[in-house]
Amino acid sequence: MLVVAANRPFTASGYVRSGSVIERRCLRGSFLVRSVPVVGTGAPLKHRRSALCSEQPLQSRFGSVMDVSGVDEISRATSVAASGSAEQHGEPTTYTPPVLEQVLFVEAGSGADQHGQNATKAAVRACRNAIEFNSLPAIRQLVPNGYDGLKLLVKIGVPDPETVDENAVKAVFPYGKVFLQVVDGGLRASSGVAIPALGDVGDDWFIAVAAVTVGY
Repeated sequence: MLVVAANRPFTASGYVRSGSVIERRCLRGSFLVRSVPVVGTGAPLKHRRSALCSEQPLQSRFGSVMDVSGVDEISRATSVAASGSAEQHGEPTTYTPPVLEQVLFVEAGSGADQHGQNATKAAVRACRNAIEFNSLPAIRQLVPNGYDGLKLLVKIGVPDPETVDENAVKAVFPYGKVFLQVVDGGLRASSGVAIPALGDVGDDWFIAVAAVTVGY
């Protein structure tokens, strides 16, 4: 059993093999440290204490200690459960849209127009947010015909989708053939203020979300 004082860090210098026993040594703090047998050896449990460790664990300022004596058993049980779960659920299932032969990855982003209730601005910003932190240096190796063969399936949810300028949205993407779908979605929230000088006709704040599926 390993007992660690709650208000002092436990630092280990590593595991030191001693016959069929692995001993964890304490560098600082006053803890009771016991070695554990190597799994599968059937070796008896040996008790060793580092020279820097005392007979009893320190009490925290709150008077509590942490008992981690069952960590190994819990870890083994968790591993077995995870393995059984994977076998039970089977292999992952991938989904390819009809316009694509192969999906490489999917990006998501959000964008907003705080004043003016402009759905196009929100949609454009959502698309930029989805792609602007990504670099695709291996496209020529992954996609037949390189950038010319790249296809992008772009789905956007935004308030008032019928007002979106689709050409403005497609212009966000520097390469690839864009298949665009704009649906009623996103969020219409209150900005808390209407400013006529900024084009407001109310306090609506348009928020769009975009999913960009990249493939060929």
